[in-house]
Amino acid sequence: MSEHLLDSENWKLEAEAVIKDVRDHVKTLIVCEKLTSNNSRVYLNLVTNEERTFCVELSALGFRIVGNKFDTNDLNSEEYFETPYSLLDTISLSYKDSFAGALQKKLETLRKHLSKSYDLTCDPALPTEFFVEASYLSLLLFFMKEDL
Repeated sequence: MSEHLLDSENWKLEAEAVIKDVRDHVKTLIVCEKLTSNNSRVYLNLVTNEERTFCVELSALGFRIVGNKFDTNDLNSEEYFETPYSLLDTISLSYKDSFAGALQKKLETLRKHLSKSYDLTCDPALPTEFFVEASYLSLLLFFMKEDL
């Protein structure tokens, strides 16, 4: 796999997309300004909800912890994570709960919206797929509540 998939600006854009995606599940996640990004990597400073601090490298190989403090690249870990989710799942105990809670809220909002928009018991004009999706959503919410 080539490590030069993006230029340094596009790596920063990729990092910003990651930050936007997981920012509600961490205390802090920002692009590192002290370590230089290039056409093969960008660095992120991360604080988990448990107050654990890391410097993380994002490259074509994935996410890798390179420091236990902001702006440091002094760890020689060869462990890469394919996604920010797998990284957070490994280093943050509260990540799963935070992510599951956010997903549950979104699903509940969708269920309420669907319930208000349609009387599910009386509208024969609704396609069968709608009832299958609504039933699946209800089951998913039920099991999520049981697990939490």
